[in-house]
Amino acid sequence: MITRALGFDWYQDQQVPTHTLGAPATAAIDAPADAGAVSLVLDDGAGANLATLPVVGDVFTIAGNTQQYVVTTVSEDTPSANETTVGISPALAANVADGAVVTFVGSHVANLAFHREAFAFASRPLLDLETPGSIIQPLTDPVSGLAMRLRFSANGSALSSR
Repeated sequence: MITRALGFDWYQDQQVPTHTLGAPATAAIDAPADAGAVSLVLDDGAGANLATLPVVGDVFTIAGNTQQYVVTTVSEDTPSANETTVGISPALAANVADGAVVTFVGSHVANLAFHREAFAFASRPLLDLETPGSIIQPLTDPVSGLAMRLRFSANGSALSSR
């Protein structure tokens, strides 16, 4: 059953994973960062306890900005248990100050949407092949235009298709 919602035709939506939040509910920026930065240093300010580190896929916002960011990497070599460096996507939309509150979005469903013309399949006619003991014929399907190869191989005394 196809359903139309939010401007999309929904064909299938099974097996879409739910991301479980790994980070605390809030944290704080530990070092100022300029617009365009792709990593941030977070600390346990804002009442957070970074004993629970963010995980790749966590989504968050920064106070004063509605842009949502996704954690892409988490630094393994943190200078103390109270801070960590995370890679983010997209790049920062605006400068952020030390101490700005970071609010993590709870667990969420990771969906994917694309335009119906986003993907294409290209096919070209296949070359003739000469193989001893086999008859190989390239064909092009007249309806779909797909290139195929039909191969008959000698199997004992009879010919068989593969």
